[in-house]
Amino acid sequence: MTFGKKLIETQALEHSYRLSARASTTAIKGINLEVLEGEFLSLIGQNGAGKTTLAKHFNGLLKPTFGKVYVDGADTSQMTVAQLSTSVGYVFQDPDRMIFLNTVEEELRFGPSNLGLGDDEVATRAEEVASHLDLREYYGLSPFLLGKSAKRRLAIASVLAMKPRMIVIDEPSVGQDRSQTDRLMSYLQRLNREEGIAITVITHDMRLVAEYTDRVLVLSAGELIFDGDARMLFKERSLLGRASLEPPQITRLSLALPDVFPEPALSVGEAARQIAKAAGTSPRS
Repeated sequence: MTFGKKLIETQALEHSYRLSARASTTAIKGINLEVLEGEFLSLIGQNGAGKTTLAKHFNGLLKPTFGKVYVDGADTSQMTVAQLSTSVGYVFQDPDRMIFLNTVEEELRFGPSNLGLGDDEVATRAEEVASHLDLREYYGLSPFLLGKSAKRRLAIASVLAMKPRMIVIDEPSVGQDRSQTDRLMSYLQRLNREEGIAITVITHDMRLVAEYTDRVLVLSAGELIFDGDARMLFKERSLLGRASLEPPQITRLSLALPDVFPEPALSVGEAARQIAKAAGTSPRS
């Protein structure tokens, strides 16, 4: 896959949280990385590894304690979150931190309207994301009356409607059943492939990592310990142990049967194709 120019760059990035007047804790340590336009990546690691802290530097929600972060070549320490939001959109894990208007329609139209778009384009964008994320039936309702799942999708849709060049979603599967999660991830995948929007998901769901993302960043105790694809990651058993990660069940099965699976299977469909190839048959659709 061909990617575009450099969108995000961190140089020796560190961030510390002050605990008291005399004490602080360092959440991320010396991270150097680049994210290109059009990448679809996952940011994983156990709780407290520094995933959210790192991601919040991508659009200025946090500023470096040490080091530099650049978005489109601009130093984020000199820019506001509002300035950066046209390049990088951030979806919080808690949707109540993002919704504030009277109706679902108003929430979806708010971001595009603030970009100065015409009414027709604003309406088109709102209706598109509402359709893809099953929100059209709630258009006239207060967002505060929605259930947890719909409210979560609304928070994601409100950022997607702005069509930033990159979107960060913290735990996309939280509050969603499998069908809703797969529909959301498929929509993100389409935006990524057809429109070149870079996607970053912060997740504990290793199935999503395996089936949807092209690049995996693994953090452990604030350090970036892996940067590569999921198949490569799942071969690194000592690294998985260090980060307290478990591959999806189908991947674990494929790793346990190397005579049948020459490569770790990232999905059930891929496992079926490998088995069929080994048997000299075609997998059933």
